[in-house]
Amino acid sequence: MYTELKSYQIIIALLKKYGISHCVLSAGSRNVPFVHSIEEDPYFHCYSVVDERSAGYFAMGLAQELHEPVVISCTSSTATCNYWPAVAAAFYQNVPIVVLTSDRNPAMLKQREDQMIDQVGMYDRHVKKSVNLPIVNDHDDFIFCQRLVNEAFLELDHHGTGPVHINVPMKAYNNSFNVKKLPEVVRFERLDKLAEKTLWDRKIEQLKNAKRILVVCGQMSHVSEQLKTSLERFFEKFNATLTMEYMANIYSGGV
Repeated sequence: MYTELKSYQIIIALLKKYGISHCVLSAGSRNVPFVHSIEEDPYFHCYSVVDERSAGYFAMGLAQELHEPVVISCTSSTATCNYWPAVAAAFYQNVPIVVLTSDRNPAMLKQREDQMIDQVGMYDRHVKKSVNLPIVNDHDDFIFCQRLVNEAFLELDHHGTGPVHINVPMKAYNNSFNVKKLPEVVRFERLDKLAEKTLWDRKIEQLKNAKRILVVCGQMSHVSEQLKTSLERFFEKFNATLTMEYMANIYSGGV
């Protein structure tokens, strides 16, 4: 059974999609929704380390030994500050750590709310990516939250490895675990020149099986002649459709 909090449901579901299963947990009232949810899920390997500073370094060693990302999770406020030394060390040693910090209602920041500090972007330049999740109330919030978590996970191994930070606000304590099934989520894939051949091959097969291909182009300040030529060849070969905005600057010949 999983927490009612959609943001943590999305995180848990995407951790599975990305194959991240090792979690070092420093349990507190705000991250109980995450801790209890994954402790009940046999997919995850959970390690309880009460002191956050020790937990951060434990996770570093675990990630270095396993050669894969490891999650650390703590409650809100000054508990998050105890991660600082390990986060900095992980950044300079290129260790992939997912730093999950639980947070309070953002509307209460700087309103003398007990045990609340500004956690947004708190690790500054010592993480490869930092995102602050929305409190999920509707479908638009769900899509936005899913995108932010994907963006964070994608940076774990983009142009080198290193830590990422995901801050998870919530309006109130939540100790209800009555959700039997995680929501369906989409894992984003980065397709560029450095992508693995297997990913390119899979995308090529998807294109082959498509009835029609649509290429969407947004605003671009400069488009090389090589790109224009490649687009023309692509459309000739696959009989594709192109949609673009006025400032896309890609109109050329038959395209």
